[in-house]
Amino acid sequence: MNNSNYRILQNIARYVDRGHLVLAAIALGAIVYSNHIIDDAVETKTAETVNLEFDLNQANARVTVLEYEYFYGSPKAEYLSDDQLEVFVAYSEEKESMVRGQIIPILTAQIQTLMPSRKGEWQKRHKEKWEAAGLPQPGELANAFYDVAKQFDHDPTVLISIMWKESHFRPEICTGREQKLDHHQKIVKVRSSAGAIGCMQIMPSWVTELDYLNSEEDLMNWETNIIAGADIFRRYLNHKYGRGQTVRALYLYNYGPKRFAYKKRKNSAFNGYAEAVVAKAKRLMKKHPADFEVVKRVRAGTLNPL
Repeated sequence: MNNSNYRILQNIARYVDRGHLVLAAIALGAIVYSNHIIDDAVETKTAETVNLEFDLNQANARVTVLEYEYFYGSPKAEYLSDDQLEVFVAYSEEKESMVRGQIIPILTAQIQTLMPSRKGEWQKRHKEKWEAAGLPQPGELANAFYDVAKQFDHDPTVLISIMWKESHFRPEICTGREQKLDHHQKIVKVRSSAGAIGCMQIMPSWVTELDYLNSEEDLMNWETNIIAGADIFRRYLNHKYGRGQTVRALYLYNYGPKRFAYKKRKNSAFNGYAEAVVAKAKRLMKKHPADFEVVKRVRAGTLNPL
């Protein structure tokens, strides 16, 4: 028995002893895979023999990476050998692809649920306005929410619910422009009474705070607006008033820190904004549930997507 297989067998014995049967099965698969390569090389006596040791090292590296992630989370690159790093990169890409494949169809269904649902001429006009404004189809919007949720560590359904509460998916609000002309023959700009812009209703004062915004016009781009909304929500979650709590961060998003602190100090009633967003997110998750057990197992490394 070669040293690589001997090390993997030692791992198998250790996993079984500790009750980690998933890792034991993965390690056993690595031995079967390597023995299959050996049999082919012996029978054909081809150039595969040259790559035999590399393949065995790859199998062992794969077990090492999966073992590390199972116990400790994602390993840091500097702690991995070249073989292990190559395996880990491939494994991470496959894992991300599997998670995205699980989540995107559900987010798309959630967005479609929130789109205006009244049948007939009104719905047709809304669809025409939405497309004429250059706004995305539900699938494209779902991908955008998935990416920003991953970037800023949010639940994408909560971000979708914020957009619903802020703009109700109305095209003129999402673009910040009404498709009609004022008396100067210019397109009418649509803002809230406080001056907020776009589908996530971002205040213009954030232009000086967020380095990827150059002007208020940038907030009229739906994708940039969503990124800004997710960024601001993360900042409020990390804020001293937010304390990592979703409801508090949502009220900060709605009121801003000064007004939030004032209402807290005066013990004034809040307007129910945060509860409405959370309730909508819960209803969406109940109506379009994901197989979160599979997603959790993939992210934890206990389900191997390779």
